[in-house]
Amino acid sequence: MVENNKENNIDIKEIIAPYLRYWYVYIICIFLAILSIKIYSRYIVPQYRTFATILIKNNGNGNSGGGALSALSDVNGLRSEGIDNELLILRSKRLLETVVKNLELYTTFTKKGKILTTEVYNGLPIDIDVQIKDSLSTFSQNFTLSYDNKNVFIQTNPNEEKKSYAYNTPIKFNFGTVRFLKKNTVIPSEDELNVNISDAKTVTNRLRRQVSADRFQNYNSAIIIAMNNSQKEKAKDIINNLIEVFNQDAINDKNIENQKTAEFISDRINIINNELGGVEESISNFKEQTNFNDPLNSIGEEGISEIKEIGKELLDLNTKEEFSNIYKSQIAKSNTDEVLPSNLISQNSELSSYISQYNKMVIENNIQKQSGTSLNPVIKNKTEQLAQLKETILSSVQREINLLQNQKRILNDKLSKYKNAYSKIPKQEKALRAISRQQNIKESLYLLLLQKREENAIALATSSNKAKIIDSPESSGPINTDVTTYYLVAILMGLVIPIGIIYLVTLLNTKINTRKDLNKVIGEYPILGELPSLSKEEANNVVSNDLSPLSEAFRIIRTNLQFMLGKNKSQEGKAILVTSTIKGEGKTFVSINTAHILSQLNNKRTIIIGADIRNPQLQRYFSNSKKQIGLTEYLYDDAINMEDIIITSNFDNKTSMILSGAIPPNPTELIMNDRLGKLISELKEKFDFIIIDSAPLLLVSDTYHISSFVDLSIIVARAGFTEKQLIEFPMKAVKDKKIKHPAFILNDVSSRGSGYGYKYGYNYGYGYGYNHKKNKNLIQKIIHKFKKQ
Repeated sequence: MVENNKENNIDIKEIIAPYLRYWYVYIICIFLAILSIKIYSRYIVPQYRTFATILIKNNGNGNSGGGALSALSDVNGLRSEGIDNELLILRSKRLLETVVKNLELYTTFTKKGKILTTEVYNGLPIDIDVQIKDSLSTFSQNFTLSYDNKNVFIQTNPNEEKKSYAYNTPIKFNFGTVRFLKKNTVIPSEDELNVNISDAKTVTNRLRRQVSADRFQNYNSAIIIAMNNSQKEKAKDIINNLIEVFNQDAINDKNIENQKTAEFISDRINIINNELGGVEESISNFKEQTNFNDPLNSIGEEGISEIKEIGKELLDLNTKEEFSNIYKSQIAKSNTDEVLPSNLISQNSELSSYISQYNKMVIENNIQKQSGTSLNPVIKNKTEQLAQLKETILSSVQREINLLQNQKRILNDKLSKYKNAYSKIPKQEKALRAISRQQNIKESLYLLLLQKREENAIALATSSNKAKIIDSPESSGPINTDVTTYYLVAILMGLVIPIGIIYLVTLLNTKINTRKDLNKVIGEYPILGELPSLSKEEANNVVSNDLSPLSEAFRIIRTNLQFMLGKNKSQEGKAILVTSTIKGEGKTFVSINTAHILSQLNNKRTIIIGADIRNPQLQRYFSNSKKQIGLTEYLYDDAINMEDIIITSNFDNKTSMILSGAIPPNPTELIMNDRLGKLISELKEKFDFIIIDSAPLLLVSDTYHISSFVDLSIIVARAGFTEKQLIEFPMKAVKDKKIKHPAFILNDVSSRGSGYGYKYGYNYGYGYGYNHKKNKNLIQKIIHKFKKQ
């Protein structure tokens, strides 16, 4: 139960160990990141933040009772329904493209210095005139420019020679023509200028990313316009021009209805002027033909006064009725994308409100159509609303006409009472009065239109700016030269990137690296020990009687072997099988060193058998062994005795060996020979320990046949080499009882750390007398540390 709890506990040290192991990588990454920021900071082009604050005027959208001036106020409130509308307009491509064209921003001059390349905005003694043949085309033209007092020199391709052109000479390019103009006496340029000419849309998109417009703090009608640019004067010019364009655009929106009204009045004045001239000529002709004199002098003054009063009222009503009919006809003929003239005659506030609402919707719909089509649901819905509102306006005008007609009917009834009194008036008088009545109507209407024209002209002349500048554009200090934040980010990235890489490597690592990895795979089966990683020169070394980490590691393995084998009461030797999963895990190295360390025990004799007859490796550790007969010859020839194949080790007289011999064509059949069991039995009587270096389990079946003769099976795994899934194969063999009494050794454990969390030769050292860091100074210790890593 206690063991399970230990396994379930999270080992914090194990989690952070892989990240602490590569501490030097963090130092290198942080150093490189800081160095990169240091180099980058030398090539930063200073960027300045330029900003201005404006106040959006809101004139309201109330109605004061009809007429041109009140209608102007209604339309003036169109763009004041929300500050968000103004922000959208300020950031629109339409206004920014106008700014680009006004300031000719599609041409950029840059100058390359020793470190930085900077833009040249003002101060050049020459001007450039660009004529683009197709305003819809997209292009970007680069060339180098130098000049003197007579010519300019252009190079469009580094491989071509410079071409000289006189000032004011058109230079043809694919997009159009360019002319250079002298401002004054030109001093020859010391440095070449790089010139870029791009189309207005491309520059507009670039400018749109640099210019921002947002609410100023918590004010409802204040906007701050800001721009980041390397040229402060250029940014100020752009912001100032953007405000001017915005104001002009707002004035144009406000004057749309007034301009429409002015056109309507001018047309009606021309028409009525012609009609009035015709009526006056008719009166003159009538009097000349009839020699007519005014007979009203003989009529009483009271009757005349009453008749004149009724006549004035009828004249006013007829004038309004005729104007209303004209106005109705004009509305009926207009399209839904045209604004309506102001309600100039009627004092009907409801009709004026309808017209104002209709004109607002027309302007909004026209603005939306610039970025959409008639199929857009919003535009389609608004068009339908306009059609319905137009019908409402027509109905309201018709009610006005009906009201005028009712008033005329009442006056005509009143006038009929006087008919008898004037029955003696000659027919000529009646005819003249009819003509004079038309004259009076035309004159009144003409004077009214002249008055309204003046009112409308005043409204047009008094249109004010929409935006009032509170703070003119000003620039702050460089906003990108403070690299403190960059250094902090560099340090952070120097830590995060290695940690991420180590995490991914650890996550994707499928090999056994530590004792703990091996423990997770083999479960309850014992691990005899761990062997430190060796260099290529040390790969064939055999442990000696010293205090090196390798010797101490094998002493630990020897002690654990003694515990597992127990006391030998029968005085018979113990056979130990050494194998691995695949080739290259170090089983032969483990076999020879285990045999040698066991032979150092008092009065213990050890022999090692090279049972890997398919790929013999044991003879690498012994000189003059190539022609020596071995296990293969013994298993094949019954005449060969055990003494004939045993040789003495080069290392000491307590270790003997039996080499593999010649590679046979039928190794499995030879291993299954009864003489192998007889050999092992005889060796047990003569030796205390028999170490059998066998073939890998995953490749051949030879080891399974040998396993029945041994007392202990050692399976070697190699750190950083053996796949975790491969260990499942020998574990299955153990479960199927094909391998007896298994134990494991983890070979080639790196000095970066073992399963216990310490390093070979460092904290514990495997002995008192061995110190590889002795007499080393600080620099040597660091170099040695890196080599070990």
